[in-house]
Amino acid sequence: MNIGLLLIAYLIGMMPNEKLLGFLMNKDNLEAVRSDAIGAVKMLQNIKQPAFFMMLLLDVLKGASLVLMAIYLGTWHFLPMLLLLIALIGHNFNPITGIRNGLGIAILSGGLLIYTPVVFVLYLILTIILQLFINDLDTASALGTIVIPISSALILQEVHSIIIGIAIIMVVFIQKTVYIQYAAFRTDYGDYKTNNPFYKK
Repeated sequence: MNIGLLLIAYLIGMMPNEKLLGFLMNKDNLEAVRSDAIGAVKMLQNIKQPAFFMMLLLDVLKGASLVLMAIYLGTWHFLPMLLLLIALIGHNFNPITGIRNGLGIAILSGGLLIYTPVVFVLYLILTIILQLFINDLDTASALGTIVIPISSALILQEVHSIIIGIAIIMVVFIQKTVYIQYAAFRTDYGDYKTNNPFYKK
C-alpha cells in the first residue's frame, strides 16, 4: 500500500492544474502567462480571475489529500512528509510542463496544514517576513522552506521528517534556480535577476 501511495503522490503532483481546470479559464489570459510559468501562485499574481483562485485551492487540496491518505492508509509513520516530497518532485520536474509548473508551495502548504499546523504557521510567518524585505513572493516562499526541517526537529522530533524536510528544500531550491536561469535567459526581466539569491551570472 505504501508503494502505491508513493506512485499516487507522484501522479497527483505531476498533473498540471492548467489541464484539469483549463475549460474554466480565459484562453487569452492563459496564453499571457504560458511562456512564463503556469504554477498556481504565478497565475494568482498575474491574473485575478476566480478560475485561477481555484488553481491555488486545487493544489492545497492535493497536499491535504495526500497527507490524509498517508495517515489513514499508510503504515510508515513518516509517510505524510514523504508523499509531499514525492508530489513536489512530480510537480517541479514535470514531464508534461517541464520546469514551468511552479515551486509546488501550495501543495506543500496544504499538506503541512493538515499534518503539522505549527510547522505551516512558522513557514508562513517566515515567508511573510522575507516577502516584506525582498518583495518577491516566489523567492520568499522558496527561502521560507528553510524553516521546515528546523521546526520539524523541534516539534516532530523524527529523524525521517528532518531528512525529508531537507530534501524538500533541495527540490524547491533546485527548481527555483533552474527556473530563474531559464527565465533570465528567455527574458530581460530585471526582477528575475536583481537581488535574487537564486540567480547566478
